[in-house]
Amino acid sequence: MKIAICEDEAAAKKRLAGIIHEWEKDRGVFVEIFPYINAEEFLHDWNENEDYDIIFLDIKMDKMDGMDLADRIRRTDSDVAIVFVIFVQYA
Repeated sequence: MKIAICEDEAAAKKRLAGIIHEWEKDRGVFVEIFPYINAEEFLHDWNENEDYDIIFLDIKMDKMDGMDLADRIRRTDSDVAIVFVIFVQYA
């Protein structure tokens, strides 16, 4: 299973990847994670590699947010699962 994570916060990306790897171990499936720091980096790679099973998108990113990125993805891929994420740090 190929999973993309588009998240601009390194700690949040690491946490999400950890959750996915726990799920992978529990289910006994192989997961390959492709991490991206922003929407632009994702789009550059996605044009060449459009076969993700799930894409996790941070809702809030600097230039292009997750909602706008999802709109771009849906223009050419109506099947891929998109999951919106936002991590909140508590003091």
